[in-house]
Amino acid sequence: MATPSPALVEMVGAAGYDVAILDAEHALVSPETLQEMIRAAEVSGVAPWVRVPEHDPGFVLRVLDAGATGIVIPHVRS
Repeated sequence: MATPSPALVEMVGAAGYDVAILDAEHALVSPETLQEMIRAAEVSGVAPWVRVPEHDPGFVLRVLDAGATGIVIPHVRS
């Protein structure tokens, strides 16, 4: 999901999806909005995964602390 909207995350849950990948690499999403999207996923019964902008351990830990159940790290070559 490249649109930073908690309401759209809830729609994904209502549509019956199991996982929502929240894109923090290509979308300009604030940390507060990302946390709201993670909460919306949890409430909707969807597993929130976050695609992080880069391999940054600090950012990954903050996303996990916010409740993400999965991380997608871009540009992994091995």
